[in-house]
Amino acid sequence: MAWSSLLLAAVLSNASITTMKAAIERGDVDEASRQGVLAGPAIVQAALESPDRTTVLAGIAAAPRVEDRAELLESLATIARGPDRRTAIPAVRAAAQIARELAHHEPADDIADADIVAWRDRFSDIALDGARWIEVRVLAIDTAVYLE
Repeated sequence: MAWSSLLLAAVLSNASITTMKAAIERGDVDEASRQGVLAGPAIVQAALESPDRTTVLAGIAAAPRVEDRAELLESLATIARGPDRRTAIPAVRAAAQIARELAHHEPADDIADADIVAWRDRFSDIALDGARWIEVRVLAIDTAVYLE
């Protein structure tokens, strides 16, 4: 029974990511985001960790809207620090949106102060990295400030 449940979860996960990716390929960012919200944070996290650029972009589109989005800040920071400008800029933009929301609302009970400090430090490091593109650095500053 447990194996069949795991297999079903894997199939549904793959289907959700495929639907999100297909929306990005059509140029429908809003639909990719909506599909990510429906799929949930674990699926969006998997999309963010994908080696496929289009899948990563689908995850980035969904990240600011999905439940438990603050937990995605670490993955967004990793993408923002990466070598692909086409994913780095949207990733740090999504992180800034999430951080702005955290600054204006009380964080969820499961978010530790140490997590917020670690996320802030990651984005501060990105902002100070002269090898990053200026758009990434400016948005990383905004993100770090919101997480202050």
